Amino acid sequence: MPRRKIKEKADNTFSNNLIYYRKINGLTQQQVADYLAVNRTTYTKYETGASEPSFFILRKIVELYKVDFNKIFISNYTKQIK
Repeated sequence: MPRRKIKEKADNTFSNNLIYYRKINGLTQQQVADYLAVNRTTYTKYETGASEPSFFILRKIVELYKVDFNKIFISNYTKQIK
């Protein structure tokens, strides 16, 4: 598999998991953005895969959702998003 395809797949998993965790916690993009102290459009880019958060922001995300880093990057909850 070409390197680019692997990166795209990883980005989709991360983005989909951000959406999943936000929705199961009943949060809006604005609420998450406020918690992370970023603009809502910046957070939206994380969910769409257009941008990647810094390590500092990643730490705040796992703290918010009380999950392990691995769950954010490895597990794919796409099918569970409604």
